Amino acid sequence: MKIGIVGVGNIGGAVAKIFAKAGHSVILSWSRNPEKLQQLAAELSQYQSVEVGTPAEAVQKADVVVLSAKFAIMDDMRSQMGDVTGKIIIDTNNQYDIVLPEGKSAAQEVQERFESATIVKAFNTLYFEFLLSKGFASPRFIIPISADDEAAKAIVSKLIEEVGFDVYDLGGLENVFAQEVTGPLYNKLLTREQADALLNA
Repeated sequence: MKIGIVGVGNIGGAVAKIFAKAGHSVILSWSRNPEKLQQLAAELSQYQSVEVGTPAEAVQKADVVVLSAKFAIMDDMRSQMGDVTGKIIIDTNNQYDIVLPEGKSAAQEVQERFESATIVKAFNTLYFEFLLSKGFASPRFIIPISADDEAAKAIVSKLIEEVGFDVYDLGGLENVFAQEVTGPLYNKLLTREQADALLNA
């Protein structure tokens, strides 16, 4: 599968690494330091096909897009991504630099900005070093996931499993609060049993 990474910071870079190691092709785009893109591309070339492109190229060439950016720059990023119609976008963002109305999730905010795409919330709960080092643990640690489109969720779930984590399906985006900043699953390294206990508490 070809995966476009838009925003190669700590999380975007970590996700690019684990997908490349799992055998997927990656397209890297958007960094405050262009040299970082080239360095990461050189590092990942040992695993699989990797290229550096613009956000629009990352979107158009990819089967799945990973969006990893602060909200402060998201509108600028959105304008450079071009047509996202029908694209699956994995939203890794957290609401540290935006004040949302009560009852509104960060994922809902992203969906409004990318209304013609399908948003799947995942890879937002774990420290980037855990993404790099905790895959394939026994028992496996979870990656929570939320999406309104079951087919898109199934595709992203398979990617999660391929990089060594357990898929923890929260259902639709109405349930995404459990994995966002104030939720019980956020910023915790958890097994399925531990996650169940937190949600049932």
